[in-house]
This record gives sequence, C-alpha cells and structure tokens, in this order.
Amino acid sequence: AQFLKWLEPCPPIKFAGDLKRDQSFLINQQSDEPKLLTVTVFNPNASKQNTSLKQMKEPNGRLENANLSYRKAGEVTWNVAKNTTGGDIDYSLDSVYEDNFGYSTLEWNPKGLMDGTYEILIETRCADVGGSDEFSFTRDEIITGVIDLSAPEQYGEVLPLRDDVIVGEEMVVVFTEPLDCTPPLSFDVQVTVNQLVLKKENLLVICEGRKIGIQLDLSAGIEPSQLVGEQFTVELGKIDAGSIKDIHGNPMSPLKSTIKFSRKFGDLDLSSSTTRLLINRALLDNTCDNFALEHLHLEAHITSELVSTIGLESEEAIVVRDLYCQNMNTVGATVDIKAKDDNGLETRRFLGNGSGDVTTFDVYKKLRDTLTGKISDANGRRLVSFNPKIVAHSVRIIPHERDMAKFETSAADRGKEDLMYHIASSSEGIVASDDDVLRKLEKYEAELENGFTNNLNKEKESYFFALEERLNKQRDMEIAVLKREHSLEFEALEKGLLEERRNIVVDLKEMFMLQGIAVLIGCSVATIGLYFLFTGRHAAIAAS
Repeated sequence: AQFLKWLEPCPPIKFAGDLKRDQSFLINQQSDEPKLLTVTVFNPNASKQNTSLKQMKEPNGRLENANLSYRKAGEVTWNVAKNTTGGDIDYSLDSVYEDNFGYSTLEWNPKGLMDGTYEILIETRCADVGGSDEFSFTRDEIITGVIDLSAPEQYGEVLPLRDDVIVGEEMVVVFTEPLDCTPPLSFDVQVTVNQLVLKKENLLVICEGRKIGIQLDLSAGIEPSQLVGEQFTVELGKIDAGSIKDIHGNPMSPLKSTIKFSRKFGDLDLSSSTTRLLINRALLDNTCDNFALEHLHLEAHITSELVSTIGLESEEAIVVRDLYCQNMNTVGATVDIKAKDDNGLETRRFLGNGSGDVTTFDVYKKLRDTLTGKISDANGRRLVSFNPKIVAHSVRIIPHERDMAKFETSAADRGKEDLMYHIASSSEGIVASDDDVLRKLEKYEAELENGFTNNLNKEKESYFFALEERLNKQRDMEIAVLKREHSLEFEALEKGLLEERRNIVVDLKEMFMLQGIAVLIGCSVATIGLYFLFTGRHAAIAAS
C-alpha cells in the first residue's frame, strides 16, 4: 500500500528551567567550580509524538544535530558551545539522557572566554531538502547573559590627588568596573581621627558607577574646629563584615578586601569659611512642581524662615539656591551661610555677638538646634518653637578664596585627576567610552613615566658627561705632571752627561800633556845619551 506524507519542518527545541524563567544567565566567581552553565532544553515532540530527539535522526527522520551555540554581544558568527570534555553540546546524541517528558540537561563549559556579555541559542538542524529555512533548521529565542569572573580592584590613587583635604570634602576611590551599590551597602567604611572613630552611620557614603565617595557628615555632631590640621585614616571594604562587590556579585580578592589610606585635614580659617548644607522643606499648602518652583518665590520664603529661626537681623548672609522637587510635597534646596554679606559685614554682627570666635558653622549649629528643639534656657525651657517643616543635612565647609589656593591640585597632576574623576562618574551605560578613557589615562601615565625616564636618562647623560670631562681633566693634569717630572729627569740626566763629558775632556787634556812631557823628557834623555855616545867616541878616536 502506498500513502502520501507531507514534508515536516525541522523539529523544534526550546529552552527550559532557569533559563526559560529568567531569560538571562550569569557566570561569576560565586558559581560552582568548575565555572559551568547548566542548560536544560525541552523537546515538544516528546509529548506530541512520543519521540525523543535521538529518534528523529536517520533512518527515522532528517534531524542532524541539536546544538547549543553562543556568541559575544555585537558579533555575528555563532560558535557551538563545548561540554566538560571539550566536545560539542548536542542534545540529539545517543549518550544524552532525555526523560519521558522531553527534558534533557547538559553543562556548558565557557573556559577560555573573556569576560563580557554573551548571547546563547538552541537550534536543531536537519538534512537539506531544498525548501525554506524552516525545513532546514529551527531556533528558540536568543537569551543574553554575562560571564564575569574578574574581581573589582581599586584603580589609580584616591581622589583628590593631594595630601590635604578640606573638612567635609569628598574623597573618591575609583574601581576597575561598576560596583554593586544596592542598598544596604555590602561594605564597611570607617574614618579614624585621633581617638575619634566614625562609622558608616556618621559619614556620607555615595556608591555609584565605578566610585565610592566618602565625606564627613558634619550634621552628625562633628566639630570642624577639632579636625582642622589633624591626620586621619580611612578604611574601606571588609572591616567587620561584608565586602565590595561588582555589579555581577564578584567580591574583591581576600588579599585586597580592605582599602586603607591616610590624609590630613588642611589648615583652614573657619572664621572666613562658608557653611553649605542641604535642606528639605515641606510644602503644607502647595504641591511641588515646576509652577511652584518658578512662581511661588520659594527662595525668598525659605530665606526668611531661616533668618527668623537663627535670629539674624539681615538676610544678606543666607543664600538659598538650586531648588528642586524632592517629591510632591517637599522641596529641596542648597543653603549657604556666608561669613560676610554682600556689603562686607560679618555674619556674627547679626547674631548680636562681637566675639571673633563665632563662625558660620556656629550659625548652622544654632539653626540645627533650633530646628530640632534643643535650644533652651538655664532652666531647660525651650526658647524657640520646634519647626518640623525644615530638615537640614549634608553639611560642608567651603573655604574662603584665599584658602582655596592651598587646596589646589598641582598642575602636574591636574590632567590625571580630571581623567580619574571622569572615570569615577561613569556608569554601566558608557563602559566602552570609559575603557577608551582608561586607555587614555594609561597612555597619560605612560607618557609621564616616559618623561620621567627621559629626564632620568638626561640626568644620567649629564652626570656621565661631567664625570668623563672631570676624568679627562684629571688625566690631562696627571700627564702634565708626568711630563714635567720626565722633563726634569731628562734635564738632570743631560746635565750629568755634559758634566761627565767635560770631565772626560779635562782628563784627556791632562793625559795628552803628560804624554807630551814624557815624550819630551824621553827625547831629552835620548839626546843626552847620543851626545855622550858621540862625545866618548870622538875622545877615543883622538886618543888613538
């Protein structure tokens, strides 16, 4: 009997389990060793046709494989994922167990892959029959996840790049990657000044992007005059418990889990400094919106309330600015308490106190104590009514212009500091540009290092040139001395030779004279002898 059978599409396959539910995955340091991703898939035909994936292969069907594939986000080419033995992940193999409901599980081993965002998909491929794509392969939806096996580390130096900081100034620690800043913060912070230990509750700690910012919270009862000129130490990370983590949950290395650095609160003239604070002011009769900010003259109303609360006689020393809506019923603002008003009159004059010891921070303390109902007379009776509409917080000291010059970063470090602040302010959305800045900063540091090396080499060259010149001069001097010594020795030798020569000539003259005398005497004797000889002969001849 013959029958007609329609050509069926390539059998489908679907993600299942955690991947199906979460539509994402994460492989980090907290993942079980080895760092694997468990991938469970579902075969819909198992329940419809009671057929497993392996039963759909030849000779029963056209299925060739059912692979898990991956690619890095932004790339085009897909790669077949590997299992724990290094083979391709294929759910249609005979060795893969598929239960009666069509579920099968394998583990992806991403060993060797760089940290980053990856996409995975599961697909089946069938023998080509020349039809449309659905007859050749089917794919489930792509799932995006992250592989991050790197621990966060401190990057560069603590900002600002100077030893002296202003009381209440933010100190920033920069990291190599965005951090987990989910409240409550997972790390500890501690500042120690002399015997005073300030915990996280007494500090302003800001965690965002790649940075952790730390400021003293002067609204917590800390007295600036006790801190000026004092050394202090900051500890950040794992002190009592917890640790700094990146956005993917990787903690800092146990060997580097605590960051510790020391600074000094710079010498500051508090009598000329401005005290800056933030306030929240409740709007009891109005809703905070753009109309209220622009047309209700809230700056003037808040200024008047603050002046009245403090007891000042003039509004010139209080500046309210940068209003914003914190919520529908609350407006936020920045308040500056200036040491002098616009006419140059000192704020303490408006307090009815001529003492030179009164500072703008003292004015703030009076405001704080009044707002919280702590002002009282000698009998403990509160003198000013408690005002619940205004809440002050985040207090800072702003030095006078003449003091600011002492807290400027050196010109050599200013470029590096600006780049570090740029990195510190970066967020997850601009990581790529951050990396460009990181490379730029590394290049900047390399240029500085090269410049230092070049200067060092130049100094070495100058040193060795001077040393060589000095040695040459010393050698020339020694040669000159030797020449003079040799010249003197030669002159002495020559003089000796001449003297000896003169002595030899005299000796020769004397010898020749003696020889002449001897010859003369000999000749005389010979003459006398001949004379006697001839005389005797003549006498004999005559006698005969």
